[in-house]
Amino acid sequence: MFYPACGLKGQFESGLAPYAPVRVFQGTADEEVSPHRCTELIEKCWALGGDITVTLYPNATHDFDDPGESRQSVQANADAKKDAVSRAIEFFATVLNPR
Repeated sequence: MFYPACGLKGQFESGLAPYAPVRVFQGTADEEVSPHRCTELIEKCWALGGDITVTLYPNATHDFDDPGESRQSVQANADAKKDAVSRAIEFFATVLNPR
């Protein structure tokens, strides 16, 4: 998940246990989604046994993977996009074809 809305109007105050592995990628400078709130939710998910991890990218903004110049001209976004896309591809390859 890229920069998920972890609050969802209080829907997951006590956490959730995802039925499948989840990987979250988010920038610490996200202007729309709170990295702090997502980290808190993920910690609650861990307590419920959820296979979920978060990768926080220092100074990357919301929509860091947008290929447009306005987002990619921010070096933190370009770095985050490169790393997150690579990790997502590796994750899906592993989960969808575990051989």
